[in-house]
Amino acid sequence: MVAAVTEDLQAFRRHRPMWADGEQTPETPGPSPSPSSSPHHQHEHEQEERISWPLISFENTIQNVCCISFLLGLFFASNLLSLLFFFLYSPAKQALWPPLNIYAILLILFHLLEFLTTAIFNPSRVSVDSFLLNNGASYWYAQMMSITEYVVRERYLGTDGWGLGILKDDRVRLGGLLVTMVGQGIRTVAMTTAARSFNHRVSTDPKKQEDHRLVTHGVYRLLRHPSYFGFFWWSIGIQLFLANPCSLVLFSFVLWSFFKARIQNEELHLIKFFGKAYVDYRSTTSTYIPFIR
Repeated sequence: MVAAVTEDLQAFRRHRPMWADGEQTPETPGPSPSPSSSPHHQHEHEQEERISWPLISFENTIQNVCCISFLLGLFFASNLLSLLFFFLYSPAKQALWPPLNIYAILLILFHLLEFLTTAIFNPSRVSVDSFLLNNGASYWYAQMMSITEYVVRERYLGTDGWGLGILKDDRVRLGGLLVTMVGQGIRTVAMTTAARSFNHRVSTDPKKQEDHRLVTHGVYRLLRHPSYFGFFWWSIGIQLFLANPCSLVLFSFVLWSFFKARIQNEELHLIKFFGKAYVDYRSTTSTYIPFIR
């Protein structure tokens, strides 16, 4: 029993959760030393006493996680209730809004699952950044463009005049929704399968980390870089669902260019870490992202 408790304590010290960042876990109990009166130590003490307010930065604090989770959950529930209201009580002329509710639900679910999956299966790397809300301004500009194109086209332009009426076919839109759901599922499964070997950032360390393993089972047996595959098709599916021709072309090009460069860079490091084992694995799998072998 004592040995088990000791082992758990040592594991806690190695992988302390984010909410324990400010705590002290001394080896032996006893009074803490009195702080020095030097200006340097006084400055450190002031920093420790500084109040960290939530939502004013992406600082890795439990209060940020709490507030972000609450707001995402609130927006998710609001869009779900709005969707139910339109389906049950709203006339057909309000058909503009339900697709936007579904889009918002899918987007919020993506960011919640990114954090939750990391927290469960890769707790040593979980942080506020795991929500992927700070992907840069261009990410949010792209989302706003997607919404704007949908509203303007649906309300004022339509697609028939562009020769793109096929995009408004219910079968195409339903297919886009299915593609998005499959993409989300594969990305989440990829993160759970890789577990501690998964990282939102490409590792550029000169040496392989101890918990970094070459994962070739599960979904990785069928797909190389399944998390990229999932996000690529998740994004494409949403644009098909919204029947956004401009965003469909733009998202396809930007994401393809991004993942092509990222995969090339990442695989250079993976070959450095795993050598022939990764070369052999790469030769038997594909990304299933168009024109990226």
